[in-house]
Amino acid sequence: MLVGAELQTVVDVRRMAGLLPDTIFDYVRARTDPVTGGFLSFDMDVYTATDEELAAEVPLDFVRAALPAGVDGEEFVHALGSGPASVQWEGRWPDEPKLGS
Repeated sequence: MLVGAELQTVVDVRRMAGLLPDTIFDYVRARTDPVTGGFLSFDMDVYTATDEELAAEVPLDFVRAALPAGVDGEEFVHALGSGPASVQWEGRWPDEPKLGS
């Protein structure tokens, strides 16, 4: 399962970071360095950044290969804010005995 979301607010980012530790966040829209013109990647630590620092960076998005053990799809859905999100299943639907679904 592949999950992703666009997080519109600081609260959204903090909630998702709490649910999905070690998730790599990035800018929704490409940003460039004003001097070099090179593309910028989001590299702030969302766990130590202040709300004010994060507010200057949102919206952020992420794509993750799988939900961590112990986190189910319902928890993911409840953690979403108002931005768009996606869940991509591969394999047999809905009966996949190896996955317990």
